[in-house]
Amino acid sequence: MGTTTVTLTVSDCDFQSTDTVDITVVDTTPPDITCPAGVTVECSALGGTPRDDPQLTGFFAGVSADDICCDSPVTITEDAPDLFPLGSTTVTFTATDCNGNQSMCEDICCPLGFELVSVTSNEDDEGLGDGDMPNDIQGADIGTPDVEFQLRAERSGLGFGRIYTIVYAAWDCAGNEDTAEVEVRVPHNQHNRFVLPGEGFTGDAEDLLSGASEFSLIIPSDASFDPSGVDVDLAYVGNHIGAIAPISHAFVSANEDEVYDLELKYDALLTLELRDRSASIEAGYPVGMHFQHADGTDYRVDDMFALTAPTTGIPELLDSEVTLFRAVPNPLRESTRLAYAVTGATGAHVNVTVYNV
Repeated sequence: MGTTTVTLTVSDCDFQSTDTVDITVVDTTPPDITCPAGVTVECSALGGTPRDDPQLTGFFAGVSADDICCDSPVTITEDAPDLFPLGSTTVTFTATDCNGNQSMCEDICCPLGFELVSVTSNEDDEGLGDGDMPNDIQGADIGTPDVEFQLRAERSGLGFGRIYTIVYAAWDCAGNEDTAEVEVRVPHNQHNRFVLPGEGFTGDAEDLLSGASEFSLIIPSDASFDPSGVDVDLAYVGNHIGAIAPISHAFVSANEDEVYDLELKYDALLTLELRDRSASIEAGYPVGMHFQHADGTDYRVDDMFALTAPTTGIPELLDSEVTLFRAVPNPLRESTRLAYAVTGATGAHVNVTVYNV
């Protein structure tokens, strides 16, 4: 490219004449640019999706340009923001060749959007007695993609347990919208329930086996409890810092009562991570278990790393001795029946007197 001088010569038999002409080659053709396809990505940060998010790697790498005149590569620039906000963002790509010719194309990047719609309680914030404190819902930023706020673990002493309902809305670039809600329950009463350690535990049940990817907890049956009524989707391992849902469940025979027991399997790495995180906040803070039965009863296990074998009797009374030792005056009548001493194998004893009242 540029100007080239060409000499023209004309001659006949006797004479010759010359002249020159300049020929200039210019490049006014812009490069040929191809934009990437539009993309919809998940919101991955507060307010949107950063441009360096791995979800956008293919989007930025999908642009290309060619030029028919320049040997050097075509320079491609774009005007993408550092953070793609929720909704549609048009990105303009510009290709510039070695002679300054430019061509542009546009495409759309659209992070999927969501926002916190509401956080409500089925009980009033104040006036419920039983140690009530106000401001039970704190830090919830309605209308934003807020996923961190606080709910007070409080319920009315006269009620049947508190239920917080959390509602989120989500949408995409095509205008599709949907809502979803989840409940956080504060039961009126929680009953301790015996749970057996299953696969993945060490022999003393105080830790998980090194390298275990999952472990199991067994909720056994007994004469008054049928584990088939447990809501397995809400059988969480955790504490107020975090909760882990089961990976899977099965009904197995762990005892000899001819009623199946419930085996729940959990992610070992997530559980150990939660235990370590809990310990860093408060030394010795346990990771327990909570589940609900179909009859509405909530059960808890205070510490899943302190599970022991079931007690089949009262050790002090297994080899106890009962003796009649003396008569004891009746404070209501002069006559009395019998008085006994119950002495256990460890030497502990209790006196039992039967009065005729």
